[in-house]
Amino acid sequence: MKKLFFYFLMVCSTSFALSLEDVNRELNKSFISEDSLEMKFTTTISSPDIGMQTMESYHVRKGPKKIYFEMKNSLLSQRMIVFGERIKIIDLKTKYETIVKNNAQFMSYLQTPESSSNPLENGNWKEPVFFTESVYKIEGDSATYYYDEKKKQLTKMERITNNSNTLIIFEYDPGTKRLSAMKISMMVDMKETKVDIIFSKYQNSKAFPDKNFEF
Repeated sequence: MKKLFFYFLMVCSTSFALSLEDVNRELNKSFISEDSLEMKFTTTISSPDIGMQTMESYHVRKGPKKIYFEMKNSLLSQRMIVFGERIKIIDLKTKYETIVKNNAQFMSYLQTPESSSNPLENGNWKEPVFFTESVYKIEGDSATYYYDEKKKQLTKMERITNNSNTLIIFEYDPGTKRLSAMKISMMVDMKETKVDIIFSKYQNSKAFPDKNFEF
């Protein structure tokens, strides 16, 4: 009888175990695909080497080769538009424009902030493992994420390499449940750099006018 009881418990716990598929399904309800994302955000960087810097950004993607990107700080005010195989670069202060051929260097420059879309959709990830209360740990090749099953949200990310540690804390709008902030701490050679990203807009880009990509 005892063996039968423990077997029953094992079957039940296996049946109700949280899977990576379950996590991705829930995350995709709150995160927006990188290729369909429109967001405005303020980035504040604080570092022992450069002090404090703030930058305003506006980033829109409608597919892999339709990107609208603006960034503004005390030294730079620039817009970049990617349409197919060409990129238009506009200095918003002088209105000077130039068009260059699309290349990997520019595209890497226009990447969205890390983990602003569902990070578990790409790469190799293990199945979730219970961590504490309603939080599960999900380990991958390059990072570890923590997922709150009750809130259906990622709570933080950790990455440890030979000489650096990175921690990202995720915050969400209580009304929309969408991502509202990312608080990042990077320790490199015992020096800490803090990056705070505050989103004032985080939504699907379907309403963004296609005419804004025209040259």
